[in-house]
Amino acid sequence: MATAPEHQPTRRPTASKANLQTARRRDSSRHCSGRT
Repeated sequence: MATAPEHQPTRRPTASKANLQTARRRDSSRHCSGRT
């Protein structure tokens, strides 16, 4: 029980960071494609 609540808050920020990186990478790809 103590591990479940502890893992949830740790995974939440990780997913947020991953989503931010993915969105940033997509933006970079689109900018590169549009620039070329």
